[in-house]
Amino acid sequence: MNKLLIAVIVGAGFAVAGGAVAADAARARRKSQTCAACHGPDGNTPMTPEFPKLAGQPADYLEKALR
Repeated sequence: MNKLLIAVIVGAGFAVAGGAVAADAARARRKSQTCAACHGPDGNTPMTPEFPKLAGQPADYLEKALR
């Protein structure tokens, strides 16, 4: 009985966490549309040479550039 209860609680936790991750992904997709206007839909095909490629850049570079 205890194993079943633990399995149900753990399963519910995973379901809630999965929903939160999906919501974060959808929000990030909406926010990235602004960046895609200049850097391309994949972040790797800038519209003009003055915009750098974003794909593959280290996190600290992106953080510094955004600040």
